[in-house]
Amino acid sequence: MSHLFTVVRIIVLMTCLFCSSNLAGGQGEQEPYAGIGEFYRSNGVPGLCGQVMNVEGKMARIRGIIDRDNIFDKKNYPNLPYEKFRVIDGKSGDSIEVWAVSEDNSAIFEKLFRNKGLADKEIFVSGVVSGFDMPIMGTCRRGVRLEVKDPDNIFFK
Repeated sequence: MSHLFTVVRIIVLMTCLFCSSNLAGGQGEQEPYAGIGEFYRSNGVPGLCGQVMNVEGKMARIRGIIDRDNIFDKKNYPNLPYEKFRVIDGKSGDSIEVWAVSEDNSAIFEKLFRNKGLADKEIFVSGVVSGFDMPIMGTCRRGVRLEVKDPDNIFFK
């Protein structure tokens, strides 16, 4: 009987641990949205030129304020080879470019334009981190941007 009780306790304990890890973000869906400054500090951004950072290729969740003067879509800027917008961290002042990378980004930008006038609303974006080298005045640093494919990966609060 004592052995059965021990087995049951282990099963209950493992079930509780599994449930709590899922609630704490074990599957990636519940991870909190980081401010951009916090995201940069915790991931060592900027990095060294030519060296891939650990965060590249991974999903990230950031929050900030949309920079209304830095929204570039094909509808308004048809000659640009990209579509992107900028998000600013209201606390640190850091910023990150968010690149729209789907076949048709119009739904992403429609969502942005519907909400860009809401100055008190914060934007929350999840996407894949990609890195790039930035030559700056004779030196070079490695920066990151966030790539988003789906308008459902963006919301405002």
